[in-house]
Amino acid sequence: MKTVLIHPAFHKTGTTYLQYGLFADAAQFCQPWSRAFIEAHLIKPHPLRFNAENARALFQKQTDMTPTSVITVLSEEGLGGNPHYGAREAGTTAAKLKAVFGEAKILFTIRRQPDMLRSLYIQYLKEGGKHSASNFFLPKLYSEFFAFDPEVFAYHHIVNHYAGFFGASNIIVLPQEYLKHDEAGFIAALGRFLGQTLRPAVEKQHDVVRNISPPESSIPFMRLGNHFYKGPLNEPGFINTSLLGNVFRSLGYNQRLLFKGEGARLRALIQTQFSGHYAQSNAELQKYVPVSLKDYQYELPQ
Repeated sequence: MKTVLIHPAFHKTGTTYLQYGLFADAAQFCQPWSRAFIEAHLIKPHPLRFNAENARALFQKQTDMTPTSVITVLSEEGLGGNPHYGAREAGTTAAKLKAVFGEAKILFTIRRQPDMLRSLYIQYLKEGGKHSASNFFLPKLYSEFFAFDPEVFAYHHIVNHYAGFFGASNIIVLPQEYLKHDEAGFIAALGRFLGQTLRPAVEKQHDVVRNISPPESSIPFMRLGNHFYKGPLNEPGFINTSLLGNVFRSLGYNQRLLFKGEGARLRALIQTQFSGHYAQSNAELQKYVPVSLKDYQYELPQ
C-alpha cells in the first residue's frame, strides 16, 4: 500500500486548517476517505471483532485510486480517542492503524496543555455536560466506569506508543502555536518531514469559521441549560424538554455582559490543579518537535 500520512488529530490544534485548507489542496494532498468511512471501518469496530485484513482491503482500494503525485492523508480527531473519558481507546486505534497501513508517516498536532484543558471543558459543556470545571477535571471515580484523565494531554505517552509501531523517525509533532504565528514555517517543517516542498493552500478554506465554541461567560448558562438539553453527553437530560435547554444555551452563546469573570476563574483553577503536571512530558516530547517548545511557553522542568 502507498505510504500514507496519518494525523491522529487532537481537537483544537489547527485541525480545521489542515483538513479544510492544506490537506484539501488537491494539487498536494488527497483525503480519499470520509469521516463516516473511517469511523465505520477503523474507529468503531470492537477490538475483538476488528478484521485487519478486510479493513486493509477497503482502505487500499481507495489508496490505489489516488494520484501518485500527491500525498494521501488520513486525518481524523476520532483516531485519538474520546478525551472526555480519558481517550483510553487511543492505543488500540494505533494498533489498528499499524495492522491496516503497515508503514506510515505520523503527524501529531498539539497545543499548550492549559489551553487544551480550558478548550476541552468548554467543548464538554457544548456537548451537554453539566459538571463544574472542578468536578470535570477531578471527577469522582467509580469502579469499571471511566472519566476524564489529565494524562490524555501528557502527549509523550501516545507519541511514544506510535513510535513503537511506526518508528521514531516517522513521527513529527507540530504545535498549534507554531501554525498560528508562523504558518509558512509550520508548512515547511511538515514538508521537510515528508520530503516534499509544500505551499500554503491556494484557497484559504481555513478562514471559514467552523464548529464555533461558546464563550467562557456562557459557563453558568450552559450548565443550567444542559439539565434540559439532549446531547451526546446528556441523554436525555434532567427533564426532556430541549426547547428550554436551547433557550439557556442560546443565552450563553450570545450574551457578553454577565459572568465575565468565568474565564479568569477557569484559568485559575487549571493553574492550581495542573501547574507542573506536564513539564516532564513536554521535555520527553521535545525530540519529536522541530521547534523549541519553550519558545511557545510550554511548561518544562526548571
